[in-house]
Amino acid sequence: MPRPFGLIFGIICLLGGGPSSAGADMPVDLTLEYEAYFGGMHIASARAEIYRDETSYRIEGRARARGLLDWYSDWKGEVLSRGLVEDDLKVEPKTHVNDGVWRGEERRNRMTFRPDGTVDVRRDAPDDDEIITPVPKDSIPGSIDPITAILSLSGAIQKGGRCEGTVPVYDGRRRYDMIITPEGMKTFERNDYTVFSGEAMACRLEFNRIGGFREQTSNKYTKTAQDRLVWVASPFPGTPPVPVRLEVSTDYGTLIVHLTAARYQDKVVALEPDADNLADD
Repeated sequence: MPRPFGLIFGIICLLGGGPSSAGADMPVDLTLEYEAYFGGMHIASARAEIYRDETSYRIEGRARARGLLDWYSDWKGEVLSRGLVEDDLKVEPKTHVNDGVWRGEERRNRMTFRPDGTVDVRRDAPDDDEIITPVPKDSIPGSIDPITAILSLSGAIQKGGRCEGTVPVYDGRRRYDMIITPEGMKTFERNDYTVFSGEAMACRLEFNRIGGFREQTSNKYTKTAQDRLVWVASPFPGTPPVPVRLEVSTDYGTLIVHLTAARYQDKVVALEPDADNLADD
């Protein structure tokens, strides 16, 4: 999924599926909507639908470009992750699907996680002319897909009240460790961009690249990205902590992602309750 949208989409879904504060035996069925801005320009919309019960989880997401970047790229993407939930809140991914379109070219990625720890990957994407660093084969067993990744940390967040840990991630091409550290608390107020009001926990994201990346990237935004901060909080009593705001600073501007709607059971908070945030402009 081309950047910066992959970063937007991934983080939105990554932090969207933790355990409920009401207990792991309570099913969670939550829908979240987000809008992303870079340098003040509207660049993307996204929606994540999360279901988790005592034994399984399913996270489905869709996103698309907006504004000038929509005109340039006509980008759209979809992801789906499914797996099992064990008694100790440990998650075990089973399948991961990531499809997208970038400037008319389709990109498809299917991952199946086998019981022996190996991963079957089926990719259909344009060839990359740049040199890609190799992925060590012994680094893949035990890794999980990007959408499932934060679920493995959610138990620690629930029990210790801190976003902290390291998760081995493999997306079918890239292998990296996602490192999350706590950065304190901050209070937000609802405004024209977000529905969230209240105190949120700040989580800093860092990535240790293992393999599958370009040796030299020409993406100036990726090269200068710093201070990747996600603020998480529960939009309703008894629901998991989810991203309510994301900020990524670069030398060329700041990416900000706002929570614009949340739906849980018969409860709804939304800037525009009847609007479809993924509809055509």
